[in-house]
Amino acid sequence: MKILFLAGEFPTPVLAEPLRDFNFLKILSRKYGHDISLLTLKEKTREPRYADDLTQYCRRIETVAVPEHKGLSFRSARELATLRNMFSPRNVFSRHHAFLNTFYVPALQRKVRKALSQESFDVIYAHPMNMFFYLLDTDLPRVLDCPDAAFNQFYQLSRLEKNPLRKMAQWLLYYRVKRDLISARQAKIDLFTVISPQERDLLTAYLPGLNVAVTPNGVDVDYFQPISVTEDFPSLIFVGSMHVSNNITAVISFCDHIYPLIKRQLPEIKLYIVGRHGEEIPQLALDSSILPTGFVDDVRPYLARASVFVAPMVSGGGIKNKVLEAMAMGKPVVATSAGASGLEIVPGKDILIRDDPREFAAQTVELLRNKPLRQKIGNRARKLVVGHYSWERSAEILNDLLHKVAGGERTR
Repeated sequence: MKILFLAGEFPTPVLAEPLRDFNFLKILSRKYGHDISLLTLKEKTREPRYADDLTQYCRRIETVAVPEHKGLSFRSARELATLRNMFSPRNVFSRHHAFLNTFYVPALQRKVRKALSQESFDVIYAHPMNMFFYLLDTDLPRVLDCPDAAFNQFYQLSRLEKNPLRKMAQWLLYYRVKRDLISARQAKIDLFTVISPQERDLLTAYLPGLNVAVTPNGVDVDYFQPISVTEDFPSLIFVGSMHVSNNITAVISFCDHIYPLIKRQLPEIKLYIVGRHGEEIPQLALDSSILPTGFVDDVRPYLARASVFVAPMVSGGGIKNKVLEAMAMGKPVVATSAGASGLEIVPGKDILIRDDPREFAAQTVELLRNKPLRQKIGNRARKLVVGHYSWERSAEILNDLLHKVAGGERTR
């Protein structure tokens, strides 16, 4: 089957969002033998990582650099380009007006149209949801991957945010995603895919009759497996980019309300925050036991040495890859309900869930003081992920869905 694959970020196995695309490309090509053409956005100043790997999986790869500007961070430059696009005459007078869509770049739209004019494809697959603008000029079968119900996340963040400007920004994003969903339904996209039944239920409740299927996130269980190293005891680890609002909110909440309670009982505790630097968080500079690493090529050594993985998310949905990766490496996880959302788990056995800050701290301290309990929960976590959350299983589901959509079947 010939697939036109559209990605909002250059697929790589080391970053959360493009990780999903990378693994689907690899397995759809290697295991199922599909002919894949990849069109993707990328950062202009960063050489695409793992480009050589992708040439093994994709017959054709074309990239479009996201506009950047001297003196501005990548995030600020992308926001500026978004505003320019939104108020451009081309967009203002378009039938499909892009509102605050950071993934819409006219150069990529031209490449999509050119590819469709040069070749015949069986199906188009696009990720994430903001990429739906590239699907509007064709009648080919189309699958739009919107892993989590982002409108619900932005709504939660708008309620939690205290800063009036940021609160307004989160509300505008909430409005944009809901608007885009309505536009995508009106465009008669054949299938929407999400990562959990909870996300599916949120979408179908908002837009009844929407054709939505679940393709779970996964883990490369051969790559992420227990490693025999000396434990850096007692230590906690949080993994996540500090460019992402949900991660920033989680770290601030943990450092303000939970970590001091843990440190009161275990003064020698350390907290590793592993992920790309982004917004400055004052709490991190005030405590020498909090150790931000910035971006790392390989997160496994950090996970392996840590005593307990924490996922203190206060908002957001979907399945957190960082949680699955920690579980695959046999790490015990303490999470909030939001941190464990979407996972089919047995709380108290596969993972520990606590929403109250004092209970979260107490549970973490208990784990740190009980090595047999850490090992027991870690072993169960590994077993669960291997059985239910491998990328092989997720790609098998997606492969079946692509065949059905390409054949004109409606999926459920």
